[in-house]
Amino acid sequence: MQDSMDRSPAKIELTLRAGDPILLWAAGILACYIRFGSDTGDLTSVYDILLYLECLLAYLLFPNLGAYKAWHGRRLDAVLIPLALSWAVILLIGVFASFAFHFTSKLSRLWLAYWYILGLLALVASRLVCFEVTRFLRNKGLYGKKVIIIGYGKTGQELHQRAIDNPWYGYEVSAIFLGQDQSSQYERGQPEMLASLDTLGSYVQANQIAEVWLTLPLSEVEQLIRLRQLLRNTLTDVRLIPDVDHVEILSKKMVHFLGYPTIDLNRPEIAGLQAVVKELFDRLFAAVALVVFCPVLVGIAIAVKLTSPGPVIFRQRRLGLNGRIFNLYKFRSMRNDIPDNAMQATSDDPRITPLGRILRRTSLDELPQFFNVLLGDMSIVGPRPHAMQHNELYMQKLDLYMLRHRVKPGITGWAQINGYRGETDTDDKMAMRVQYDIHYIKNWSFWLDLKIILLTGIKGWSGANAY
Repeated sequence: MQDSMDRSPAKIELTLRAGDPILLWAAGILACYIRFGSDTGDLTSVYDILLYLECLLAYLLFPNLGAYKAWHGRRLDAVLIPLALSWAVILLIGVFASFAFHFTSKLSRLWLAYWYILGLLALVASRLVCFEVTRFLRNKGLYGKKVIIIGYGKTGQELHQRAIDNPWYGYEVSAIFLGQDQSSQYERGQPEMLASLDTLGSYVQANQIAEVWLTLPLSEVEQLIRLRQLLRNTLTDVRLIPDVDHVEILSKKMVHFLGYPTIDLNRPEIAGLQAVVKELFDRLFAAVALVVFCPVLVGIAIAVKLTSPGPVIFRQRRLGLNGRIFNLYKFRSMRNDIPDNAMQATSDDPRITPLGRILRRTSLDELPQFFNVLLGDMSIVGPRPHAMQHNELYMQKLDLYMLRHRVKPGITGWAQINGYRGETDTDDKMAMRVQYDIHYIKNWSFWLDLKIILLTGIKGWSGANAY
């Protein structure tokens, strides 16, 4: 859930976001002095263009690439790796742009390497400084806000943990009040537990509480009305973060819509600028893959044509983003004299040609789907698109089945690398595949996509169920 802290970024995070482009620009200039002995004034204009492009991309994309994740309570590698990858992605986008305009030959690879290393060191150093300054101020009592959490269900506990893990926000949970049937959630050693709401107002004043977070379920309307009455004369900020974790939905993100605070229940994480980043990555990846696999594509096409009569490419209608129908492309792996039906391929299926069995086992029959990605119908990573007949069948059997289509279907996905690839001959198998797909949609990140692509390369191209 995107909580209130995320909606009002801390000054330190804003400082980092404003300072990162400046640090990267300075690192690029320093790299020029190391490589060429001068700044960009004595070099071709592509260096200046790339410097400013990368700084702009860093400002726009770093928040979506995880460059501002908290340091507290995490291993050093868990912080440095996302930061290093974020900077690498930004730099590669600029290099790809230079390639598109035929400027790559004018760039020094050694300068790019120097810039990457110096830029990464500058980014790490800035975060270390900010972290130490924050800790110093907190220890001196100059930076911090005391908080009471009313309602300690899953949402309340998650907010408490985020306050601990994100110290630069300066929140300190001083006390909690348990909601109904939540007594088992409290353990000794946690903040003070308020026995009654009747003492809430006096406690807020006596302990200089800066904020009260209301994380009660929406069903406790009477309690919320009572709290409004109890806090009416209290000079403190009151934040309402409804506990909606018991609702089966894709998203719990709070936004402003036409001036009203709104919870998006069905909007996937892959939206807005993040969707643009994913789309750009997909198109670049697909274009590179088609160039790399071009000899393989030609060889398979010739082999399919020579070994069995019929077209080389098999096309079938599938559901895409938000139910839009598109034609999915695959190398034909079955005989051409069989009717199109919804029956999934099985072990020793007589419909599959000898060559088709090899293609399906190794997933080489899926290679033409990179064209689907270039056309914008599919993504590299996402839920696998099913036959239209399967959609009609399982949308009635599985409650969350159609939510898979709130994102673009993918060539590979979270379900596939977790063993749910190929035949789903029981409802339980399909239910598990859908469960993995929904998990991917709820928890999407750019790094999760890279992880899935990496694992697909290692183990996802073949498997026991691939036939």
